[in-house]
Amino acid sequence: MNFFSVKKRPAALKYTGAALMFSILLLPRTGQAQRVDALIVPLQLNITSYLFIGILLVVAVSIFLLFQRRYKNTKQELDNLAEELKVARTRLSASNEKLEAEINSHQATNTRYDGILFEAGVGMFQLDRAGKCIYINQALQEMSGLYPKKAMKEGIHCAVHPDDRTGFLEACRRFTEKDGSEFEHRFRFQRSRDRISHVICRGRRVRNTRQDVESYIFWVSDITPFHKTLADHEAETRRVKNYLLSSSEGFYRLVPKSPVSLNTNPDSIAEKIMKTLVLGDCNEAFAKLYGVEPDELVGKTIGEMEDGCGLFRNLKTLEEFIRNDFKAVNIESIRLDANGTRVNLVHEVRGIIEDGNLVGIWGFSVI
Repeated sequence: MNFFSVKKRPAALKYTGAALMFSILLLPRTGQAQRVDALIVPLQLNITSYLFIGILLVVAVSIFLLFQRRYKNTKQELDNLAEELKVARTRLSASNEKLEAEINSHQATNTRYDGILFEAGVGMFQLDRAGKCIYINQALQEMSGLYPKKAMKEGIHCAVHPDDRTGFLEACRRFTEKDGSEFEHRFRFQRSRDRISHVICRGRRVRNTRQDVESYIFWVSDITPFHKTLADHEAETRRVKNYLLSSSEGFYRLVPKSPVSLNTNPDSIAEKIMKTLVLGDCNEAFAKLYGVEPDELVGKTIGEMEDGCGLFRNLKTLEEFIRNDFKAVNIESIRLDANGTRVNLVHEVRGIIEDGNLVGIWGFSVI
């Protein structure tokens, strides 16, 4: 037999060898699988474990349902809040529009009134509680020559005539410090050396709802066109007064502490005249009848003067004067002077009546 000769193998042997080779290749994998299987420990669960797992599932489901419920409630609250915010925003927008309309209306009103004051020539300024200027209108700017910045920085008084400045500041001080006082003051604005305005100023207090004073408002009227007429009238009044006081005829003027109403009977009126009218003025010729100086008689009532005042010696003479429509013309009387000498006098007396009230009595006593 030739061992080196090649013979064809049977088919069965061929397949058997292939299977053997495949088994050899699989040996390591099989060992590895055995090692893995050796590591797996069978899990054995009892009834307690199943109960515990069930409880955990129930708790988890409960927590989920509770969270879902709270989520829905919170979402609903947020939706409601968003709706309320939307409504509030709408209302706020409406309020803002209304406020803007009111502001525009106030500005228009302020402009209109400022224009009216300017056309009327009425100046206005405002002081705070400390007496500092916080507002000045256009009319006062034209009247005084002041501009707002200067007025607020230096004060209104810087435009007042130097001769009137102290009096103006004192009047303002009294008005701001004394609550019940009134303010009415005349002074001059001096814009330049040759440009002077005569004005009259009135003021009032601005109070809040608690009646506390918050500021002071002043109105200023230019009276320059009337100043000359007024000055002429005052000069004429002084001339008349000087004439009466220097006259050789005895002159006197009785004035009431308050106007005497004439709506009662003559007896009551006579009593009021006797008690309330005082000597307001007299000249030296009249005072000589009493042997004194005029200043010693001024301020006395008829009853306090020796032997009465002029024509009026008692209630009877007053009643006759009243019944004669407060007139007495060429009435003669006799009295003794300070030396005891008999003096014959002729009287002429007039009552000054205004609005149904007696406001004074003027008389002459001629020797």
